[in-house]
Amino acid sequence: MTGGSRTAAETLGAAVTWLFVPGDRPERFAKAAAVGPDVVIIDLEDAVAAPDKRAARDHAVAAVREGIAPETDAPPFIVRVNSSDVDAASADLAALGAVPPDERHAGFLGIAWPKLERGADLDAARAALGDDLAVLGIIESAAGVRAVDEVAAHPAVSRLAVGAIDLSADLRLGDDRSSGAPVSAADGAVIEHCKILVTIASRLAGLPAPVDSPSLELRDHEATTRTTLRGAGLGFAGRLCIHPAQVAVVAAAFAPSADEIAWARRVIEAADGAGAVAVDGRMVDEPVVERARQLLARRRPAGVPE
Repeated sequence: MTGGSRTAAETLGAAVTWLFVPGDRPERFAKAAAVGPDVVIIDLEDAVAAPDKRAARDHAVAAVREGIAPETDAPPFIVRVNSSDVDAASADLAALGAVPPDERHAGFLGIAWPKLERGADLDAARAALGDDLAVLGIIESAAGVRAVDEVAAHPAVSRLAVGAIDLSADLRLGDDRSSGAPVSAADGAVIEHCKILVTIASRLAGLPAPVDSPSLELRDHEATTRTTLRGAGLGFAGRLCIHPAQVAVVAAAFAPSADEIAWARRVIEAADGAGAVAVDGRMVDEPVVERARQLLARRRPAGVPE
């Protein structure tokens, strides 16, 4: 399972925008691809009602065989399986695993495992889909946060994400009204603490920076930008999207600005062959140079100067 010349894990590690599409709505697969996310997630879990699970599974299997869009440059995709229901999880893995590796479309990268709480949960997934399985592990419960170091180290996990809505419900958090303006439990201090733990676990396990929880503001681009930037400040380098309109907004928020790019280039140029130097009146040493390198390495969407 590869995305272009990269391995599946490398493709998941570099992805910034991840767009969900309900598995029981196959007519939306190509539409989701056309929006231009880095990864499309065919959802068999929360977006699909119980009576429609079997049909969604069949559509996902068809996509694994044939792809999600006729265009050759369609983005890669993964499938979010059901994990909380043992029978549904087994059925999902069996159906996907029944497609032989040499019959899987090149765009299929692996799976998203929601409510990940134990590394052992992924052993069955590897048994069904192969040892090279790439997994986006989603932390959505107190047990998942407690086990985050263990699951981050599992060989199937290519990257971690946070599902803040489920996590805040599992932690029984209420909205924070102390500031006078209600702050959603999913955006409050407890969830931010959990996100920081996921960031640290990812770094210690050698994983790419994690993927943030989606914004519930479907068309409030200012709010989506603000919370995306906040996530970036907590160490996240991508975000789940639940509406096509969020994809471009999230991509732009994570991209370095023209001023940041210019600063990074000045730093790299000034530090070439030197020790500690000054740029714009501030000291520049190796950690600052590394930050400049990271900025220049981040992908820039159309409209952001090179």
